[in-house]
Amino acid sequence: MKRILVTGANKGIGFAIVEKALSDDPNTFMIIGSRDLKKGQDAMAELFAKHSGFQSRLEVLQLDVGQPASVKRAAEEMRSKYGTFCLYGIVNNAGVGGTVESARDVINTNFFGPKIVTEEFAPLVQAGGRIVNMSSGAGPKYVSELPHEQKSFWNGSTSPTTAELVETAQQFVAKAETASGQKESLPSAYNFSKALVNLLTINQQKEFPSLTINSCSPGMIETDMTKTMASEKGKSAKEMGAKPTQEGAATPVYLLLDPNVKGRGWYYGSDGKRSPLDTKRDPGSPEYNPQGAAPPEPAAAHS
Repeated sequence: MKRILVTGANKGIGFAIVEKALSDDPNTFMIIGSRDLKKGQDAMAELFAKHSGFQSRLEVLQLDVGQPASVKRAAEEMRSKYGTFCLYGIVNNAGVGGTVESARDVINTNFFGPKIVTEEFAPLVQAGGRIVNMSSGAGPKYVSELPHEQKSFWNGSTSPTTAELVETAQQFVAKAETASGQKESLPSAYNFSKALVNLLTINQQKEFPSLTINSCSPGMIETDMTKTMASEKGKSAKEMGAKPTQEGAATPVYLLLDPNVKGRGWYYGSDGKRSPLDTKRDPGSPEYNPQGAAPPEPAAAHS
């Protein structure tokens, strides 16, 4: 049985990922990671009501990705209940949108969340397992708008360390909080966080070489986040081109379960194709293929 944890899975894309994985593969056992235990239990009850065959393949884990102590406790609970190497996969889905004024919350959830969850839970993932980090086309958009001299850091060519990514995140938050209430213009904290996640994914693949770790964009999906964005512009999410949450589950579930996935440390677009870190690639356009790039061979199992 493939036991898989999905963070932020009580609603939205996370909920859709759980439902699709359970429906597509009868050998999956999904764990709804939810900051609010009651909301997680309600989500599980909803899935039970919709699918009679899910009762023995689903459970809830209280988990707040923005609180390191909560993540550590949840990992210990999982280890105690099921033992070492009890997981097949992790989807770091939990995320928030926000403005420069809420930069600390955005970076804490969208960047430090996947970092800490992977650090605590990856040692529980069996060799050959998979981790998917939910990113966004907003990440490459952020990089594409930077001055040329900064792009080598953000497109991965200088191979920034995770410590450097952490420092960069902390500097962004400090600058945002200093600028709060002033007229200084700063880039979107959300876009910045997703660019960081794509670089973090590369480093996580190096740190856990026996696993397959990738990031992806779910596409423009109708979630609480996009509804808020649309409302601010006087539109509905659908009017802005947002698709149903079920469509947002397609690429993460592909990266999680499909035996033909070749990427390791790659960023994928919403069409399931590799995409660059520094410029937009529209779904359906040719897959990104840097000259000489090839997926690395799997390393020996970790133990």
